Amino acid sequence: MGNQIWKCEYCNFPNQVGITYCSKCLIDMNTGERVDPKLISPSKSALKFKLKQLTVDKSSELRIKTFKRAGLTSNLDSSKLNTSDNFIDAEFPPNKQSIFIKKSALPLKKMIHSSGLNRAKLWLRPNNINFSKDDSYLPVCLYENCSPRDVVQGGVGSCWFISALSVIAERTDLLSNILITKFYNKNGLHQIRLCKRGEWLVVNIDDYLPCDKHGKIIFAYARHRQFWVSFIEKALAKLHGNYESIASGACVEGLQTLTGEPCEIVYLENTKNNLNNPDYKPNDKELNDSNPEYLWKRLLYCKSVGYLMTTLCYSKNSNFVDFFKVGLFNRHIYSVLDVREFNNNGKVVNLIKLRNPWGKKEWKGAWSNKWPHWPEHIRAEIAGVYQKNDGCFWISFEDLLKYFYDISICKVRTDWFESRHSSFFYDFSDGAQVFLLNVVEPGEHQFEIELFSTGRKNESFDRNDDPDIDLCLVICRLNEASEGGGLTCIAYEHNVEYFINLSCKLTPGYYIIFATSIRAISNLLEDKKNNPEDPNFYSYNLVLHGECQFSLNQTGLASESIADIFFSMAKKADKTRMELDGNIKTSIIPGSCTHGVLVENLSDHQFVNVQIDLAQSKNLESTRLSNQTVDILPPNSKQLLCYLTPLNYRKGFVIGYKIETKVEVNSSTPTNTPSIPKFYSGLHSIRQIKKE
Repeated sequence: MGNQIWKCEYCNFPNQVGITYCSKCLIDMNTGERVDPKLISPSKSALKFKLKQLTVDKSSELRIKTFKRAGLTSNLDSSKLNTSDNFIDAEFPPNKQSIFIKKSALPLKKMIHSSGLNRAKLWLRPNNINFSKDDSYLPVCLYENCSPRDVVQGGVGSCWFISALSVIAERTDLLSNILITKFYNKNGLHQIRLCKRGEWLVVNIDDYLPCDKHGKIIFAYARHRQFWVSFIEKALAKLHGNYESIASGACVEGLQTLTGEPCEIVYLENTKNNLNNPDYKPNDKELNDSNPEYLWKRLLYCKSVGYLMTTLCYSKNSNFVDFFKVGLFNRHIYSVLDVREFNNNGKVVNLIKLRNPWGKKEWKGAWSNKWPHWPEHIRAEIAGVYQKNDGCFWISFEDLLKYFYDISICKVRTDWFESRHSSFFYDFSDGAQVFLLNVVEPGEHQFEIELFSTGRKNESFDRNDDPDIDLCLVICRLNEASEGGGLTCIAYEHNVEYFINLSCKLTPGYYIIFATSIRAISNLLEDKKNNPEDPNFYSYNLVLHGECQFSLNQTGLASESIADIFFSMAKKADKTRMELDGNIKTSIIPGSCTHGVLVENLSDHQFVNVQIDLAQSKNLESTRLSNQTVDILPPNSKQLLCYLTPLNYRKGFVIGYKIETKVEVNSSTPTNTPSIPKFYSGLHSIRQIKKE
């Protein structure tokens, strides 16, 4: 039966049955009056989009924005919904244009597991597609009793996405949130909701799917003639332009796209090294993921609270043959379905259940499906060992560390409060835009903050050609006057990735969230020279999730206060050294691929001269736009003298420099040589040191 829809007589927008007002114009179908967004109850809004609890001051705005997105994503003739005509999406037509990147091709290394791209010969609707004999008698449906084993990756390398779909399969609440169209619509139009780099979008698709010459689906599909997998993958392909554009990706991106929830990547290299080191003895300071015991307990916790996980099989020191011998595939992503701890003759056995999104090809080592040494009590506890080659298998925690590179964790919670914002990276010449966070509820509360790079204002976004820019995210507490005022850095991250995240526990008070990109500001300088009236800003999305209600508002920050944020970062990093009999304190702000140098003149009466030579650095740019700088600092002052970021992250980089400090006897005036660039002026402001 087709999906039931009513059409708004005022704006013609198609709405799902069950909502009494139009999702686009908010006109009530019974009264003809516009519904006040503030009066829309969470239960009503959930009928359309399953919106979660939102921060109080932004809830109405986000609901309206989401409703508008549903109407504006595609230019559709809504009359197609109520006729017998088949809907054909002109924006994503059933031809080669929707398969391949126009006038381009991905590098061969990105085309792994993507042999199906050249096998697309037909575009068929579900009733005309050939399935296996076991499924051919079943009627077509969108989804029914979904299971991870139903999900099968096809001929495009979207394992990063399909492995995430596998773990979603058991969560009907999450799947229902994605599938706005709840039943198979015989007219062909279906609506899919996906989160693109922190922003929820509704994608309209038709039901024509790429097939080979035999009429079989060549890309992802679900067994038993379910089409939710194929439709969601098609929506993803449309979102990014074509199927070829989704031929590679990170584990975490798939989870983010499907859930919109905060995600984290846990790298396993240090954990593996510590596990194999007989002399390794963790101390109290190593309560982190490099401690094997700590990581294992964390994985148990993540599974117990319903977090979703995927893992990347990869080693730079091994080739495909090494992995193939043990039934694994290098540079391939697997779903994490279960994490269990067993007792075997007094010894603890740590096992993880994985699934290959291909629906076949499994691990052959210890604890694999055909391993002959399974203890009977463990076999019985997990309801038997799967003998069928369906891609599901158990593997020990030790072997996981040996063959896998990272684990992506998606922190799915029904009680999150959230706020989403979009903005641009501006320079520091006239201050900075920051977000003011107010936490009121007593106690300590978990907060997750994510920053996504979303391309440039005047250019279409290409996920396979991300701008090579850094992302910096900082959260600082605004101290009370009784605490001495100023800022205290709670957490920060600075890296070159498409997204970065912070995870922290916050108590009641006011906080500043600061998002920036040094490289984006540098690139913006050239744009302003060529087009001062309309520079091509880099854009970003900021997403905040919290355990308690909060308010989050964008506000301005004085230019000189920008330096205070970076000073707080240096204090948090606590990487310092003293010189000139304790009168000079040099601190660094370390990042994954960035580096800041801060100098404090602690003398009450002497000026100091600081010379920095960056000649040893490779493929890095300084915010001073010079490799040699000379700065004279007055007594009781501090200044960030340079900040280094990669010019081209893909080519590697070397951080190397020399610092010479001495008492300045020839000058009593603060100077900077070369002068501070205007667009970085706030970053390099000289600040007085407050004496205790």
